[in-house]
Amino acid sequence: MASFGGILPTPLLATYSGSKAFLQQWSTALGSELKPHGVHVQLVQSYLVTSAMSKIRRASATIPTPRGFVKAALSKIGRSGGAQGIAYTSTPYWSHGLMHWALATFVGTMNGVVVDQNRSMHEGIRKRALRKKERDAKKAT
Repeated sequence: MASFGGILPTPLLATYSGSKAFLQQWSTALGSELKPHGVHVQLVQSYLVTSAMSKIRRASATIPTPRGFVKAALSKIGRSGGAQGIAYTSTPYWSHGLMHWALATFVGTMNGVVVDQNRSMHEGIRKRALRKKERDAKKAT
């Protein structure tokens, strides 16, 4: 299971981002190695999904529910595509594929503006989580 964190450097989640980048490289290499033996490797790429981990509760056009994402992923098993020319990789949810394409085509995934925007988004998520933790601690006392 891949993540946009592996194609976009993700400040505040550097270890996660690095491990997902490794997974992308490893899966692509492994897919090439195993293809002659009839083994199909498919790394599934995703952006945010509503979950406790993402701290996002409401689905939108760009952020599906887990059920919506899984439905899209299962419908694409065995079919690579939507991952902007990345071999052995699939971006099954339609808006994630569109975002991946736009980032890769028009901006670049290592662009400083993209990295700064990503950092800003994660700082906001962290701030909200810390405020919630503080409120919960006050309620407990």
